[in-house]
Amino acid sequence: MAQVRKPEIEARIVDAAREEFVARGVAASSIAAIAERAGLSVGNVYRYFDGKEALVAQAVPAAVVARLRALLTARVRALAGVGDVAALGPGARYRVLSEELMRFCAEHRLAVVIALAGDAATPYAGLAAQVRRQLVRLAIAHATTLTPAVRVGRTTRFVLDQIYGGFVAAMAAILRQYATAEAIGAAVDRYAAYHLTGLARLLATEPTLEAP
Repeated sequence: MAQVRKPEIEARIVDAAREEFVARGVAASSIAAIAERAGLSVGNVYRYFDGKEALVAQAVPAAVVARLRALLTARVRALAGVGDVAALGPGARYRVLSEELMRFCAEHRLAVVIALAGDAATPYAGLAAQVRRQLVRLAIAHATTLTPAVRVGRTTRFVLDQIYGGFVAAMAAILRQYATAEAIGAAVDRYAAYHLTGLARLLATEPTLEAP
């Protein structure tokens, strides 16, 4: 008689896998450790999943990663032409998108942390670097909406790359630390206040004669 798959057991395994992947990293995690965390036998885990690769696909769905990238992009693009974020009202597109991003990250918190970790054992090994490069391009595009004559040179591009590498790492750290949309949003707002102020100062002092 074929065993009936129980959705609640499958969900338990996936939840345990996410927790294990965040705690140890995907490469260092084992099916045995995931089974122990889920309170199940190793054999029971294998009845639901062929192996760790199948668990990663379920724990970090491609659709979640695609939506994360879309929301991050839309949030930065919403700053086009905005010189002072603090002056934006609650109905401004940037504010609305920020709240949507925070809710999304809270709902898919561990999946986002795993994706941004860049573990070579996942399909998302280069995701953090891709997001970083995309944010750098968007930041430069934003700067040109405020100062059309600005020409960002090699040194500033390098510095922006370091800044956005830190930004992506900070997002992952915030999601590790906080679980609710409200707490995540508060932490991100505090980080963004520092980040945007520094970014504006950096681009305002861009050497116009630096080679692009």
